[in-house]
Amino acid sequence: TDVNYDTWKDNLSELYFRTKNYDAALKLAEEVFAVRKEMYKENDPMLLASYGRLSEIYEAKGDIEKAYTYLKKDMDARVSKIQSDFSIMNQNEKEQYLSTFRYRFDEFNFFAFQHAATIPAIAQDVMNYQLANKSMLLYSVSAARTTFANNSDKALKQLYQTWLEKKQFINKLETLSEEELNNNNYNINTLQEETENIEKELFLKTGNNLNTSNTISWNTIKSKLQPGEAVIEFITIPDYDDTCANYNKYAAVLLKYNTAPEFIILCREDSLLYYMQKKTNEKDQQYISRIYGYAEFEEDALMYSGQNIYKLIWQPLESKLNDIKKIFVTQSGLLHKINFSAIPVSPVKCLADNYQIIHIASSKIIADGVSNVTLNAKDTIVLFGGIDYNATDEKLFAVSKKITTDLTTISPVEFSSVDTTAVRGGSWKYLPGTLQEINTIASAMKENKITVLSYTGENASEDIFKNKASTYDVLHIATHGFFVNDLPSTVVKNKSASTDYTLYNSGILLAGGNRSWQGETIKNNLQDGILTAAEVNNMDLSNCKLVVLSACETGLGTIQNDEGVFGLQRAFKLAGAENIIMSLWQVSDKETALFMQTLYKNWSSGISLQEAFIKTQNTLRIQYGPYYWAAFVLVE
Repeated sequence: TDVNYDTWKDNLSELYFRTKNYDAALKLAEEVFAVRKEMYKENDPMLLASYGRLSEIYEAKGDIEKAYTYLKKDMDARVSKIQSDFSIMNQNEKEQYLSTFRYRFDEFNFFAFQHAATIPAIAQDVMNYQLANKSMLLYSVSAARTTFANNSDKALKQLYQTWLEKKQFINKLETLSEEELNNNNYNINTLQEETENIEKELFLKTGNNLNTSNTISWNTIKSKLQPGEAVIEFITIPDYDDTCANYNKYAAVLLKYNTAPEFIILCREDSLLYYMQKKTNEKDQQYISRIYGYAEFEEDALMYSGQNIYKLIWQPLESKLNDIKKIFVTQSGLLHKINFSAIPVSPVKCLADNYQIIHIASSKIIADGVSNVTLNAKDTIVLFGGIDYNATDEKLFAVSKKITTDLTTISPVEFSSVDTTAVRGGSWKYLPGTLQEINTIASAMKENKITVLSYTGENASEDIFKNKASTYDVLHIATHGFFVNDLPSTVVKNKSASTDYTLYNSGILLAGGNRSWQGETIKNNLQDGILTAAEVNNMDLSNCKLVVLSACETGLGTIQNDEGVFGLQRAFKLAGAENIIMSLWQVSDKETALFMQTLYKNWSSGISLQEAFIKTQNTLRIQYGPYYWAAFVLVE
């Protein structure tokens, strides 16, 4: 058969489809499909195109069952293609490759949105494709890194270290000016190419052992759920219906320990945004009190939006949760900005009163067994706080020279004339509360015979952080955090072609960071004190069971619906950290310190991190409103 003749037929079929002559379109599409089925392998793009064409024609003709059959064939073939191709790609290639497929997952979800009522079983496929697609990049990259870091082949391990070092070196070069680069003969793009080739080599050498995208079905997840447990997969669905304005919709797939998945339609994104949008001149505390407050009477409806947020994203699920006590939640889109435990159900109760809610990056985590992380005597906690953001070059240089010697006993620095009303974020003032916070944690942990290292003043430098972070079990960073749409050009002066800039928009401040932020050049080849998510991404934190980001807005970043938030949270996950505690909004020193002290005290009593976190929230809830107790989320 002539391939061109088939393509011509296929084009004509599309023309008939667009002019709503569905019978003629179907006749040609079926002829083309019959030929392609003989000519091509199961997941060849030509065959996938035929599945897609047949599906849309049958849907237009009103034969939803047949449309579903072909759409499912298309999706299954794509998922298996992604999984076979993924294992040898580096991170950049994976990102580009996935972006060419993502729209099909969205289209399938839109199909489910329209037809779940007539085909309830479609919820099972939605769940399976969510498992294949949600956080796929994050999951495959972190799984690969764990394999590299723990490999028995010494040469491969060394190659992995070289790769990380080269990536860190590129991060450093990106802070230099054009002139400085030229004077030293550095070409960022050439170096970038070298690191990508090393990454490719790593993937090729471990290809067979790399189970980075293993298929997990909803059945596997269900088998791991205990009585009283459920998973809710929230989904953002772009609109593919020409008749409507182009807005996203939200839906959820609910999987309980004793039933198959159910597809539940929630709301339009613009309705949710209406209540979640921060008003002009609305202070943080007013804003949080409004979205997590519940208006009992009509006249209070302007003061509180919590009852409306509840109606939109939780009420449609409520009737199905009668026997459920513990819920694993994976977020999407705008929902990343919500602490579900704090959503109010009445003027005096919130979801935390009815359920134990656990935020997870992907439901795959349940298949691996949710970590039961405890704190024990052999663990070491590293604390960074009371940081001198204006530390001089001389001080930073002296600190970097000490790196080879151990720095366990470093005295806290006394600062005069500090601003005690400090909120973490904004202009980078000294935060006295962070010193108090880490000192209190340190003394409480020492009583429990747990080793603690504290870095304060100029000693809390980026050089120290990068040198020490990878070897310890718990990393606690109490400092300023930032999320900006664009970093000052003083911070990133040179951007290489293939760097992911969504990871440059967020970070934390370490010693001397103020000076770099204002455009001063840090001498002696020292780090600049601004630790971006891009730099964290290039560290190896696979030994780390918990990272605590006790800074403002460390949970924020650029939201990409199914991959999650591209910011610090993602970077620490990519670097291998098992659990992350971070903040969704700015919180003042006193309450942050109280939250953290209570958390460590609870955790060191022998209970799991998850239990300790929930217990801490419940303790603070007695005394404080959501602005204080709901600022932090634990993501596993």
